[in-house]
Order: sequence, then structure tokens, then C-alpha cells
Amino acid sequence: MSRSNWTKEETDKLTKHYADAPWQRMAKILPTRSQHAIWNKAQALGLRKSRIGYGYHNINENFFKDWSSEMAYILGVIAADGCVSHDMVRKRYRLGITSKDFDWLQEIKRVMKAGHPIRKCIVRLQSGVHSVFKFDIESKKIVRDLLKLGIFPRKSLKLEFPNVPDRYLNHFVRGYFDGDGHVHTYTKWDKYPCIQLSFYGTREFLASLNQKIAKSVGCTIRNINQGKGIYELRYNTREAEKVLPWMYQNASICLPRKYQIFELHRVPRKAARLF
Repeated sequence: MSRSNWTKEETDKLTKHYADAPWQRMAKILPTRSQHAIWNKAQALGLRKSRIGYGYHNINENFFKDWSSEMAYILGVIAADGCVSHDMVRKRYRLGITSKDFDWLQEIKRVMKAGHPIRKCIVRLQSGVHSVFKFDIESKKIVRDLLKLGIFPRKSLKLEFPNVPDRYLNHFVRGYFDGDGHVHTYTKWDKYPCIQLSFYGTREFLASLNQKIAKSVGCTIRNINQGKGIYELRYNTREAEKVLPWMYQNASICLPRKYQIFELHRVPRKAARLF
């Protein structure tokens, strides 16, 4: 076999170790590959060593250039729970994603082929002091692609619905829901299991989401409720039972704790309909 052809094992090793391993270690990990060959392969895979803090970490900088179910999902997560910033003076471009779910962030990192560390942070909210997890990606290419897709700094004040292809819409909506949505179950009249689904965001974003969900699943247009500085799009049981299966259709990534609420609701709901 020609040494120009990389095996899957070699590619996996490169993806795993390229971020933090010095060249001397890379030479031991891939003993039949020259430094030039390793660098060329990393470039071909879209891996780049960007600086965060004191370390360098690889990242697939082409991740947001082409649509896929996973790209749409993570774009939804960022639209809901991400922070994009670009300092034109210092020429720094950064994406941050924050969550209380460490394992979920790890899965997002894996999909994006990101080697960046996840850090534990303390945040102060109206509800009190909370521990969360966060990872930052410093990449001019990624931030510029996100800007083209409609994800801007201070998006919580002006976010509008991006132009998502219909075939990837449910994945984007699922990502947004996992980042900034809520689902809970309850029992009506001590007999009937019910479920409620909510999305939060700007009025403009939720108005578009409202229309797109109605068109996709055949449910009615909902009222958008205004709270304290935030808007809510809510679906009660009959409509939620249409939206949730559509949202999770062909899902390869999701936030497990929210999906489990939906799954646990399905069994007793089916049983209740037998009586």
C-alpha cells in the first residue's frame, strides 16, 4: 500500500493527539509519517491549532460550511445557548458554548472534532449562584461562517430565524430546544398523562419558528407569550405529541435528559388511550 494513503487507525490517532502532542511525541505516535505529511493531513482534515489560554487545540474549521444533520443541530444549540464575539482591534474571533451538562458538551466537541478543554465556571443569575461548564473555540473561520448564517454577537437581543434547509429543520429545532427549551410532564385529573413543551427567545425568532413548526407537523399556530424580558412559544399535550416525534426523527445527537422525559411520557400515554 502506498504510504500516501492514510489508514483509519492513523487518522484516528492524528485527530486524537494532534491538538496537544509536540512533534517529538507525534513522531512516536505515527512513526512512519514525516512532520510534513502529518501537517498536510491535518490541513486536509480541516484541523487547525488555535490558541485558547496557554494551549493549542485542533478544530474542524469547515464544520459550518456545509449543511448536515449534526451541523444543523449544533447551529441550533449555538443560536440558543452560544456566544459569538469578534474583537476587530485585537483580531480575536471566539465561540463559547455553556451548559450544566458536561457529557453533552463532550459530545458536541466530538462531533466538531474540537480538542478544546471544558472548564467549570460559576455564574450568578437571578435564581442564585450556579456551576456550569463551558468551552471556547477561537477561530476566525468558524466565527465568520456563523456570522454568515445569522449568528451575531449579542444575539439574545436581535436573533432572527436563519435560513435552514427544510431537510435539516427538525435537527436545528432540536438543537435550539436542547439549548433554550423546556419540557415537563404532569397528570391531569389524576388519570391522564400530559406533557408540555416550550421554546424561549426573541419575538421575531419564535414567530418564524411557530410558522415553520405548524407547516412541518400540521399543528395550529400558537400564541407567543411574553414574560419578564423573554418570550415563550408553548405546546400543550396534543400539539407537543406532534412536535416532539418530528423533532427527534433521525436524531444522532440530543440532550439525553430532555429526550428521556419525552420517552417516559410515550408509554403511559399510549396505555391511557386504551381506556
